[in-house]
Amino acid sequence: LEALGLLNEWGPAAIQAYCRELAQPIIRAAKEMGFGVEDEDARGSHLFGLRLPTGMEPGPLKEALSQRNVSVSIRGDAIRVSPNVYNSADDVQALVEGMKTHSRSVA
Repeated sequence: LEALGLLNEWGPAAIQAYCRELAQPIIRAAKEMGFGVEDEDARGSHLFGLRLPTGMEPGPLKEALSQRNVSVSIRGDAIRVSPNVYNSADDVQALVEGMKTHSRSVA
């Protein structure tokens, strides 16, 4: 009940805005590294996929992220990212750094 109370207090629009703020640096970095990203009007800020660049395997990327305590799901040739209210800018930085480190290792 406490959690539902918080969700009602914050409101869906504020939660989506917070997730959008978290997602922006992820999306920007992913595009710079060659990941495929849907246009903003075709994805949610709280749940989106990043299609891996050609030749990048999702398993090793997921492992590199796991070593940074970043949890993503593999969906075919993409990873599913789902920022939420419990995530912070530090979590975003860990995700982006893990992606960059892994991208350099396969380049």
